[in-house]
Amino acid sequence: ALPPLLLHAFTIGDAGPLTEWAGSLSPPAGTAFFHFLASHDGIGLNGAAGLLTDRQVRDLLERAQRCGWVSYRSDPHGGQRPYELNVNVLDMLGGVSPQAPLPEAALPRFLCAHAVTLALAGVPAVYFHSLVGSRGDAAAVRRTGSPRSINREKLERSALEQELRRPGSLRRRTFDGMAHLLRARRALPPLHPLAAQVVLRHLPAGVFGLERTSLDGAQRLICLHEVAGRQIEFAPAPAGRARDVLTGETLRLDQVDLGPYQVRWLEVVP
Repeated sequence: ALPPLLLHAFTIGDAGPLTEWAGSLSPPAGTAFFHFLASHDGIGLNGAAGLLTDRQVRDLLERAQRCGWVSYRSDPHGGQRPYELNVNVLDMLGGVSPQAPLPEAALPRFLCAHAVTLALAGVPAVYFHSLVGSRGDAAAVRRTGSPRSINREKLERSALEQELRRPGSLRRRTFDGMAHLLRARRALPPLHPLAAQVVLRHLPAGVFGLERTSLDGAQRLICLHEVAGRQIEFAPAPAGRARDVLTGETLRLDQVDLGPYQVRWLEVVP
């Protein structure tokens, strides 16, 4: 359910369904969920059944048709039902086709969405094309006739490395942003796959938040993600201070500000 719920949150600017779903997760003891946003296939819709309304699913379908393709299957009544969005996640979050220029907001949305997958209890995975900022390969879809080819571009190593070395390129900015999140996550005991998780349900609709606690109980981390593209100030906790491990800032927990699509991972000061 995670990929369609994340795409819905950023499409509508409402983290409500994502929050409800995350709050229902309860893996058996000693096991962990495996979270990912993109893969060599499309974004499956079956996992979101009952979590998104028909209207919310239609919103995703309309956006996906602008950005790529939608795959359908026959239903038991002889009709057709959508089961997969064949889109590149970066294009989908930008709301444009692979051939169109990417809006500036697309990359902050993309990084914020991946920050959610990295903050959730469980084991996160990052698709290689997401790590290096690939767009959709629409030419491959037309060549193969398979909508899933949109996420299977074959990359020339030398050309990829050249783009990654070029300051300001999309691939460089994407890789640097993802690497920053991954390094931060690796250094944070509260983001251990089996560390305790509490989903914060009292936050504004445009914010998805979690509280994670290290296995030894010594460290608490409040993870906040703005999905609506607005500047907002709110109180994730009634009192206390915390350090944003992504920026180094120290903040009061009763007065936290988030910019559009900003991520704050706040280590609570004892």
